[in-house]
Amino acid sequence: MAPCKKCRAPISNAVKSKIQCSTCEDAYHTSCADTPTLDLEGHWYCPVCWKKTMEYSQSMSSSNSKPGPLNTQHFQQIMDQLAQLNTQISVCNQSIHNIKETLMNHSQSITDCVAEVSALKDKTTNLETQLVELQSASSRMVSPKEVDLNLFCAESRDRMEREKNIMITGIPETNCIITDENHVESIVTIIRNGYQSLITSITRIGKPTNGKTRPIKVVERANTALQGSPQTQSIAKITIESINLKVPHLTPNDDIKLQLLTRIKADESMMIPFRRWELHELPALTQGSTIEIWSVKTCSALDSPRYVIVFFQTKKADNLHEDVTLFDNANIKSIRLALNSDYYPQERMLLDFSRDQYADAHFNYTESNKSYHNCQEKRSLVNFAEFKSRPMFVIDCSRRHLGLKSSTVDINSTIKQAINVIKAKNVKLSFEQKFT
Repeated sequence: MAPCKKCRAPISNAVKSKIQCSTCEDAYHTSCADTPTLDLEGHWYCPVCWKKTMEYSQSMSSSNSKPGPLNTQHFQQIMDQLAQLNTQISVCNQSIHNIKETLMNHSQSITDCVAEVSALKDKTTNLETQLVELQSASSRMVSPKEVDLNLFCAESRDRMEREKNIMITGIPETNCIITDENHVESIVTIIRNGYQSLITSITRIGKPTNGKTRPIKVVERANTALQGSPQTQSIAKITIESINLKVPHLTPNDDIKLQLLTRIKADESMMIPFRRWELHELPALTQGSTIEIWSVKTCSALDSPRYVIVFFQTKKADNLHEDVTLFDNANIKSIRLALNSDYYPQERMLLDFSRDQYADAHFNYTESNKSYHNCQEKRSLVNFAEFKSRPMFVIDCSRRHLGLKSSTVDINSTIKQAINVIKAKNVKLSFEQKFT
């Protein structure tokens, strides 16, 4: 039994005669306690605890009425953070707006894609329907008879051969075959843009009738065909079993080998000289003109020619009865080669084979061996007398300066003939290049 905190007398266990402090839990008699000191929640405080509570409340009210400098700084920090939060919220709102616009654009694109896919599906369905119809139609059109492949190939070959035929009408009837040939050659030359055509046969079709002209059938020969009589031609089959390439091998001595290994280790570029020949062919010279300007090709400065050889042939292309190694005299008066603005030779050659005035051409031919092989011997295979009947024009442009020239080179050849031009000529130009 605890005594009363105020009177120190013992307190009975009766509830009505006892009251206890809610803070320190000290017991008092009801008569000794100040019962009106109750708060709003029904708690009772002893005088000591009540005094402490009142002092604490007064101190808190005084501190809230006048804020100190520490509370002002804290308030300013809170306001700054609120401003930053507002800025971030604005940025987030803008990002959300952009995302919404992007989603709307993607939604529109998806809608367009769906429409295009549906259209493609419709087209695919239509194409499949047409394919089925075509397959059924083709199955109905197939003949029950099997097509002979050999017969089909023969008919196709015959059609290709007939495409080369030319039918000419309106040429007056004559009893001279040579006159018909001259008319046909002039007409075919015009059709072929001035180039000589390879004609196999010229025949009149039908029986001669008074007052009517028969058409002329012209059969042309392919460029790959061979000329000759059918009785002397034979078909041969050549089988190449092996090809041996002989290359000279050079074995350097130790000093040179050491230098080569040093250059290889340094990864330096090594210049290896080599030569290359090219052959260009002009089917025919322009009929009725004494000057022919031939634009051979356009190449780079590295591919510019060093030696050029020009020669002429008449009716020897793919002809087994003619020797293609023997060239023909085409009454040439002058030949010049133009490499951009450089001309070789610089002066025009005034040749006249009918008067034996071709010494300049023969001199260039004989001197080319000395320049090409770097020797003093001429070694001409054709003497001066034989050169008249089978000339070969050699142009040396190996000493052309390439230091300040352009990157591309236009190769043109100017050929001038005498008045009596030979018909159906074949001009070939061969030039040699040297690279390092």
